[in-house]
Amino acid sequence: MKDDLIIQIGKRVRNRREALGLTREQLAEQTELSVHFFAEIELGRKCMSARSLYKVAKALNLSADFILFGEEGETKKTKLENMLSRLSKKDREHAEIILENYVMAVTDKN
Repeated sequence: MKDDLIIQIGKRVRNRREALGLTREQLAEQTELSVHFFAEIELGRKCMSARSLYKVAKALNLSADFILFGEEGETKKTKLENMLSRLSKKDREHAEIILENYVMAVTDKN
């Protein structure tokens, strides 16, 4: 029974990662976890700690309830937050600088 639960959790993580168009490498970079860790999780060979679950849920924009139990409960993020969450940490930093400059330019006009 425990192994089945771990397999189901791994499938939910993989399905969401793929739905977002993320590679394991990209997800690993966003969460500061290893690619090997995600391979083990997705194949149902490894469990997540609470800290890892938090990082994975945040990166995939899913509730821990959904990851653990398969129940809907996505955290509510704006369209912009969803777009930024798909980027690497470095690319997110660049996007934030660009957006900050855009907002300053637009608000200075008014």
